[in-house]
Amino acid sequence: MIIYLDKLPAFGSMKFEGEIPPEKLDLDDDKDIELLSGLKYDLKVQKFETELLVQGKISLDVATQCVRCDCRFEETIEIPKFCKSYERKEIKNEELDLTFELREDIILVFSLHPLCSEECKGVCTICGKDLNKYECNCSHESEDRWSELDNLDIK
Repeated sequence: MIIYLDKLPAFGSMKFEGEIPPEKLDLDDDKDIELLSGLKYDLKVQKFETELLVQGKISLDVATQCVRCDCRFEETIEIPKFCKSYERKEIKNEELDLTFELREDIILVFSLHPLCSEECKGVCTICGKDLNKYECNCSHESEDRWSELDNLDIK
């Protein structure tokens, strides 16, 4: 997304809405995340004497795997209050490409531990059944591997 400073009004602001195509985001390396859309933006740009202020909302629709139950699910990653300021003297040729900044900010809010829901029960560690869909009769007594440490007498 390129902003041409000479197209901005001298006073006030200008609105930019659109979508950056998935191939321009350069997120193909991550096999855990599938982009379902481009990066959507709804931004307001204000030109001041010494700086350019960009603020608004950005979002991206993705599909990923739940780390508990391994099911594939879709979610929208959103930054409702995107805000960046740029010194005008650092902007070359009176044009500012925001693609990299928008991409980096959306990456920062990707979950490192994606869950299909907060209530996800995961899978049984013994039989592997999805505990969100099925009940299992496995004995989970061996789950408390660290209980012997409670018997240590440390003074």
